[in-house]
Amino acid sequence: SFDDMLSASIRKVISLQLEADDKMRRLATGDVEDISEVVMASSRAEVALKLMMELRNKLVDAYQALSRIAG
Repeated sequence: SFDDMLSASIRKVISLQLEADDKMRRLATGDVEDISEVVMASSRAEVALKLMMELRNKLVDAYQALSRIAG
C-alpha cells in the first residue's frame, strides 16, 4: 500500500542519514582512509532527503488543491 511504501522510504532516508553521520564521525577520528566513502554516503543521504522533501511538498500541494475544491 501507499502507506507501507511511504514508511519504508522514510526508514531508508533515516538509514542513509545515519550511515552518512557514522562515516563523518569515523572520518573525524581517522578511521576512514578513503574520503570518497564519506562523500558518497553524504551525497546519497542528501539526494534521498531532497527527494523525500519534494514528495512531501507534492502531497501538501495535492491536499491543498483538494481542500480548495471541497471547500
